[in-house]
Amino acid sequence: MVIIPSMLRTLLQHEWKSLRRSTFFTQSILKSIGIGFIVLYFALSALGLGFAAAFIIEDLYPEGNVINIFSAFFLIYLFGDIVFRFMVQKFPSIAIHNYLTLNVPKSTLTHLILAKSSFHFFNYLPLFAIIPFFFMKVLPGVGIAKALLWLVTTILFIAINNYLSYYLDRQFGKKPVIASVVLGLIIGVLFLNYKGYIDLLSILKNVSETIFFYPLVTLLLIGILSGLYYLLFNFLRNNAYIDGEESITKNKSSNLSFSFFNRFGDIGKLMQLESKLIWRNKRPRQFLYMSILLVGYPFVFGLDKFEHFGFMIFLGIFLTGLFAMNYATLLISWNSQHFNLILTQNFPLNKYLKSKYTLLALSCVVLSILVLPYCFINSKFFIVIIASAFFNVGITLPMYMYLAIKNSKRIELTKSSVFNYEGMSAVHYLIVLPAFIFPMLIYLIFYLFKMPLVGIFTIGFIGLIGIAFKEKIINDLVRRFYRNRHQLQINLNTKQ
Repeated sequence: MVIIPSMLRTLLQHEWKSLRRSTFFTQSILKSIGIGFIVLYFALSALGLGFAAAFIIEDLYPEGNVINIFSAFFLIYLFGDIVFRFMVQKFPSIAIHNYLTLNVPKSTLTHLILAKSSFHFFNYLPLFAIIPFFFMKVLPGVGIAKALLWLVTTILFIAINNYLSYYLDRQFGKKPVIASVVLGLIIGVLFLNYKGYIDLLSILKNVSETIFFYPLVTLLLIGILSGLYYLLFNFLRNNAYIDGEESITKNKSSNLSFSFFNRFGDIGKLMQLESKLIWRNKRPRQFLYMSILLVGYPFVFGLDKFEHFGFMIFLGIFLTGLFAMNYATLLISWNSQHFNLILTQNFPLNKYLKSKYTLLALSCVVLSILVLPYCFINSKFFIVIIASAFFNVGITLPMYMYLAIKNSKRIELTKSSVFNYEGMSAVHYLIVLPAFIFPMLIYLIFYLFKMPLVGIFTIGFIGLIGIAFKEKIINDLVRRFYRNRHQLQINLNTKQ
């Protein structure tokens, strides 16, 4: 019994040293200040909402119960919070393989990891809104006993969301169908509420008093939280291996081999390796998730805007090239950890770059197929999709590849993309402008001459020219890569 506290104390000391020596504290001061301002902005926004919530609710719902309506909005927030956490939160881990050969129980390590997850900013953000509302309305309105019950219930919901999102994230690699179904149901409910097919607020405000002010419900939530903790604890402990790619789980994607690429020869084998890199690492995988989820982006602004060609061109470029543009921004940086090995391999650099180009071009084709149902809203969108896909493959991709060869920096693959600017510079953001502005200008010129369809065909034709000269473009990229390889090697081996 004495050894465990001592062991935990040692592990906590290691964690503190790891945090103190983190690159977050040694990165450029501008990045640190920028991240600090973003965190401060969200915290102050939530705090302001907490103070103003009562007045806003009273103004919008003069005959409603303020506490019940606020509680209903909080429950709706929790739905979106699960999806947001799954997509962007970097769940905690420790270098477990450093401890597994020592006399440290896996259960101790697992408890420490689960405890770490409680200290994430997402767990505290809603409290900035909840605490002011609690003192302004709940405490004076219902008394100390019920107010404390309400506060405990809200904190339990936040904790349940934390562990549920964590569990879904870890289960996604082993049982992606289950995690996808749960997330799909949540997104579907939120979408139906957004479109007005269901009214979550009306439903939840009628049951919020039962949920937040009855001790039995609070006890049920404690049971659910304990069950989630137990499930997650067992999952993490049973998947703690010395040879795990991630610190607490096995490689989450070992069941996906992408072997179908092998039929395309050497380039196919390189595409297979690149696909595994995307699927097995958090940051590129998040780009993939976001690209698929944002296929539903037009619903946010309304499908009626499909009557305007300008909007359709923007959507065409955005939806068909989203993954390609995001991934190609760091095209060479993804190989930071094994770039030296790539330079020593006995295969032509032409195949290395062609495999990346082909894989990203394939992503444009797949996304084009996924957005084809929008053609039922406006059949002319079919022409826009084809033209946009051609433009992205023929013009946008080479442009991003030139940038990657000229300006690549080291990144860590396993890190989350949230508040993570590794490998990025101002140039990476500015290059987005020509990718959208150039085709829009082409369309505008022909639109002014009353020939909008000709403008769309011209965008596609320019893309086809780029595709036709693909070999020459890649050969030029190889020459630039070869000239710049030593500087790239320095950049990709230097931690930011």
